[in-house]
Amino acid sequence: MDIYRIKSLDEVTGWMAQFARPRQTGGRCQVEPYPIGDEGYLYKCPTSYKSLVYFRKGHLIVHVKGDSEMIVQRFARYSVRLLATTGQQTKPKYAAQY
Repeated sequence: MDIYRIKSLDEVTGWMAQFARPRQTGGRCQVEPYPIGDEGYLYKCPTSYKSLVYFRKGHLIVHVKGDSEMIVQRFARYSVRLLATTGQQTKPKYAAQY
């Protein structure tokens, strides 16, 4: 799981907008909206990291990946609950500042 804190909310929403547009994934992955955080997307792929969830919660972008869709979704739900209880002003333990 990766958590990124982005200073500009416009930059965060702009980056997430790429998932809302139809896109070519080389026929390998299916992308669909996923109801989590402020905005989320689920990738289903036949290769390694078969499931990926990207979601936005305020100024944070969270990326969860793994081979099991069930476990990826569980970690994504856990992380959104954790972010809600700790508040977004708390710096994630492992975060990149941009």
